[in-house]
This record gives sequence, C-alpha cells and structure tokens, in this order.
Amino acid sequence: MLAPTYEYRQYANYNGNCSFYYIAFIQDITGPLQYQGNPNSINKEISDFYSNGTSSSLRLRIDVTVGTGVFNLVVTSGLDSISMDIPYNCQEFPNPIIKDIGFTNPISASAPYKYSFLVENKKEFFGPLNTVINTTEWDHYSDFRDLTTYIVNFHPKPNIPPATAYIAVTVSFPNGFIKTFDIVIPFKVVHQDIKSLEYLPLSETLANKYAVSLNYKRLADLKLSIGGEYSVDYFNLPVYGNPLNATCRGVLNISPYQEGGEITYQIVTIQRETFDNLATFSINIIKPSVLTTIYNFGIGEQTILQGFPSTAFNIEYLNQNLLYRSMEQLVQYDISTTPTPFAPSYYLDDGSYGIVSGTSNSYKVQFNIVNSKYDIRSQVPYYIYSTVSAKNLGIVPSTLDLYPPIITNFQVTPMPIGFNRYFSLRLSVIDDKSGFRRTYLNGFVGRNSDIRTSDLIQGDFLDGTYEVLIDNNYFFTTVFTVYDYASRLSYYGSMAPTSEQQVASLMISNPGGEVSLYCLTNLTSISWSHNDIDVSSVSFSTKFLFNISNADKLFSPSLNFVGYDNLPLETFYGYWNETSEQYEIVVTIPLRAFTGVVKYNLNTKCSLGYVYESPFLYSLFPSSELRVFSNDADMFGPEISKLVQIPAQTAIISAGGTNIGWKLDIYDRLNGFEYGNITIVSDADLTEYTFVLDPNDQTQDISIKIK
Repeated sequence: MLAPTYEYRQYANYNGNCSFYYIAFIQDITGPLQYQGNPNSINKEISDFYSNGTSSSLRLRIDVTVGTGVFNLVVTSGLDSISMDIPYNCQEFPNPIIKDIGFTNPISASAPYKYSFLVENKKEFFGPLNTVINTTEWDHYSDFRDLTTYIVNFHPKPNIPPATAYIAVTVSFPNGFIKTFDIVIPFKVVHQDIKSLEYLPLSETLANKYAVSLNYKRLADLKLSIGGEYSVDYFNLPVYGNPLNATCRGVLNISPYQEGGEITYQIVTIQRETFDNLATFSINIIKPSVLTTIYNFGIGEQTILQGFPSTAFNIEYLNQNLLYRSMEQLVQYDISTTPTPFAPSYYLDDGSYGIVSGTSNSYKVQFNIVNSKYDIRSQVPYYIYSTVSAKNLGIVPSTLDLYPPIITNFQVTPMPIGFNRYFSLRLSVIDDKSGFRRTYLNGFVGRNSDIRTSDLIQGDFLDGTYEVLIDNNYFFTTVFTVYDYASRLSYYGSMAPTSEQQVASLMISNPGGEVSLYCLTNLTSISWSHNDIDVSSVSFSTKFLFNISNADKLFSPSLNFVGYDNLPLETFYGYWNETSEQYEIVVTIPLRAFTGVVKYNLNTKCSLGYVYESPFLYSLFPSSELRVFSNDADMFGPEISKLVQIPAQTAIISAGGTNIGWKLDIYDRLNGFEYGNITIVSDADLTEYTFVLDPNDQTQDISIKIK
C-alpha cells in the first residue's frame, strides 16, 4: 500500500530536480526487508519508521530530473516480493509572466509590509523563490499565497529604525529568469486628534478595572491602543458616531502585576513601528495587602469500588490567601500525552464543585478520581486548572489488559444540511478487557475532535458502535488515535505508523476525498451583490460572490467580520450555486454599524488553516470592497447608567435574615434594550444568582435573601 504525501506533479527546483515523498505500508513480513529501485539512475532514500516484526512502515523519497516517467520499487521479504509503480511528472518552471500588484493595506497597525505580484502562467506547485534585497535594515520572507500569487513580507530589523524606504527586491526563478522590483516602503503616519476624554476612577479607590470614553476624528482604519506599565488594550472600531465624531468606550482590566498608586496610561495609534501619541491620563488605585498565596495538594487512600472495574482516589486541594477570588473549577485527568477533562466544561459551572470548607479567597476542595484497575501505567498524572505542574498518582501497573482497542468499522457521512458543514463519524471498536475510552482525531486542517464512551449508540464498551455529529466545514486528518481504559492505544490513518488493520490507511475529511497539502487553485473573481450599504435605520443582507479555479462544489466557504469588538462573533457560511456557477455567502451588516470599509476574513479550501484578508483581496479585486454608511453608529451594548445598593452600602443581617439588593437603570443609546440577565456571585461561597431583566422597565430591582 503506497500513499503519496506530496503532490506528484511539480516544477523542478533550482538544482534541476523534483523531490517526491511517499509512505508505504508493508504487511505479512517473512524476513528482512530489501529494496530495489528501477531505474537505478533515480536517486532514492528509504527509511523505516515503524516495524513490529510482521508489518512495517517506510518513508520513500525519490529525486527525478525534468520529465515524466514511472519509478518502480520492489520490496523483498524472505521469498516474497511486491512491486510498486510510482508515476511522476517533473516540469521545468516556465518563463514567468508577471503582473505587479503592489502593497496590501499601506496604512496598518502592525508589520509586515506585504508586497505581492502574480506569476500568471504558473500551473504546478513550487516553494519559495530565491529572493534578495539590497539593504540590511529589513528582514524579509516570501512564498506563494496560492497557485499564482507571490507575497514578499518586510519587517524592520529589531531595535534598528530603518533609514531607507527604497528597496530593490530581486527574485530569481529556477529557469534562470530574474526580475527586480524597485519599491518604496509606504511609511505614512496619520494623526488623529482626540476631541474629548473621560475616564474613571477619578479619585484613589480599590479597583481592578478602569473605564475610558473618548471622542476623536477617525481619519484612518487604525486601532486605538491604551497602554500602561504592564498592559495594553485596544479599541478596534468606534462604538458610536461617525468618522467626523467617533466615540470609543470600554471597561478595561488593570494588570494584576500593577502596584498600587498612580498609573499612567497613554492613548496612541500604532502604524507599523511608528507610535503616534494622542493623549495621556492617570488613575490612582489601592492594592489590597494579602498574605503569600499557598497551594497544597494531598492524595487520600485508594478505594476499591465494589462491583466496578475501577479504583477511586480522593484528592484534596487547598488554596489560601488568593488575591483574585476565583475557583479552579475542573480537574484535568491525563491519558497518554493528551489531557482530557475529568468533568466537562459545563459541569457545575457555578464554581462550587467539591468545596468542603472556606471561602473564595481561602478554601479546601476534594475530588474523587476514578481510575481503571486495568491501567498499565505506574504513574497517573493529573492537574487542576491554573496550577503550574502536574501531580502524580502512584499505582500498581496491571497486567490483565494485554491488547489495544481495535477499530472494526469506520464511516464518514456528510449531512445534507447547513451547506455541508456537518458530517457524521461512526466507528465500531472492540477491546479485550478494560473497554474503549476515546478516539482522538488530530486535525491536520480544522479543529481537533474526539469520540468518547458517552457517544455509544449500540453494544457496550468491549464491542460497541459510537457516533458523533461534527460541525466543521473543512476537516482533514491523517492520524487518529484510539484509547482504552488500560491506557493502551492504536494509531490509524494514512500517516499512522502501523498497518495491522485494514482501516489503518483511512483518511477522514470533510468534504470527502483526498486533500492536497498545497494550494493549487486561484481566486478568479470576487464581488458583492451590493457594495454600498446604508444601515442607518435597518440591518442589511448582501451576498458575497466569488469563484475559484478547480472549485470543490461540496465545500462550504465561510466569512467573518474583523474589528466588531462589541458584537457577537458570527461566522457566515456559503455554498456552491450551480445556476450562477460560483460560491455565494449571505452576510448581514448589523443595524447602525460604523461608517467605513468593512474588514473581513475569507476561509476557502485553499486557505489550509489561513485566511484571505480583505485588504489583500481588494488589491486583487477592487470589487471585493464592502462599504457601509450610518448617520450615527451604535455598536455598544446596553449600559447600567445608575446603580443603588439596597438597603445601603453596608447591610446588617438580622436574626431572621435580610434582603439585600440593587436598583439599577438600563440605558441603550440608539438600538434599544432587547433582553438580558444579570448574575450576582457571592465572594463567600461563589454561589450564582441569575436574574432575567424586563426590557419594558428602565429601572430593574433585584434582591437576595441573606441569613
């Protein structure tokens, strides 16, 4: 069985050769392995990276000159042999047809400066071109962004302000063609005056947050940065107003490393390496005096659970003198090298799970960890969130479970809903003693996923079938791992170092089929159904339309807005329209979005974990720019404009108990208050009290009975 790991069609490198890489799985070995390659003139390198005596996995690399052909590999084991034909196509890089694009987004907050050009007649894979510049003041790196788009990135040398913005960039192609680009780095500082500035607290106070509200004339798409001695915060987009009178507002955290006393903050815009100082303000805080924080771990005795194939460990965790009152809610229980939660993230999320004594700044927690009696390890690591290092449970290794779990069936089924975002994974697993625990899918592309015992739909943990539904519009993995409760495991997948099972070469992907490790496609067109949108009085939906060479019609592309800090992050998914023969993504611009060019990221199958940023797309397709207008923006949520404590700031608790509470006014500037709730947490026991607010009442009353 032979699996290519690189594209088998490519351009020859600067040495005139193409290098192709493969993985081969050899089964039923009867003797030492010997390899013979034909023709002998082709250089080959072979290395074994897994062998168990009866099967073996090897890596193969062949170096070929320009041309097409077949390399024949004969593997001999004892009296048996197998012949494998490997086709290849190594092409000479064509004389390039170059189209200059220029710099992407010359006014930006951070390096690098990105200069791009197209090699319009490039058809096959090739890595970075040889690129040199005529100055030592700048660092640079470059590569193809997709099939034909080449990007050169420039960074100033650390701590060396560049003296020149004029750079000659010389690019050499493997066929000997040389192209020099004479460019000018677009240094450009845009000053933006702050018209008014308000901040809290105004007097010395005990606090861990501060509030800022400012108005300024927004002349460029630049973040406002607020920096103190130990912290930096950003405002991406104004929340109110318009470019002539824009308002930024927020409540920000004071760094926990900040000492008490006066703290000075600077408001600046960062334009690559240039800082433009707009304003300065200071606040005074009181930092409480606390004793040294203490963390203590203790492991209780091991308990045999009658009727269960497990043992339980009682773990005690003591925190004392905490400055920031919070609970480490979960215990992580390690399996192999992949930590897995002892409890899911939603489990008793009020933070009080396991508390046996104390308050939030000094408390004791106890956990019972259950471990299989079949476990083959002598040390079982665990750790609690926010702690630095793992602890170990010492156990006696078991010799009862001798074999890892085995997958007997695996099915990947795309779901005909949600633009092909969803797919079902169903697998059947058998195990000899301890039972199936989990399958971990390590996504080469896409989010990691797993299947657990809770996903059982038929049978039991020794012989069962499991199924999960995954929401992931682009997923591809070459290796997945199956564990049992004895901590034994098996690897599967096209890149797995085993061939013991027929399913060992499975590849899991959405959409289905082989996935290229390199981007051999191009964006060919981009536009919007409406490029100019007025959202002064209503939200508006528009279609993002684009096409790509060699499009996968089953793939669902996605788009995200960038910089909408105070709005929920929403992902818009699209589909292939057979009628218009292009991808379409319907996106909604919210009511009273801030006036300007909307920044967004586009995810395509070619992205391979990266995104196309809208400034880059605009440099290729001016029709990709989306412009929004609003007379007066409102991109900020409801605010509490008034808060009164009831019965007073200090309450005396009577014998029969006392109600304490708050009277508060809810205010929203333009869009109005639609719904909401408030959660009150006591710092004594971290119990949560949640109150649903009435949008019909400006003033809300909430109270809690204290005994």
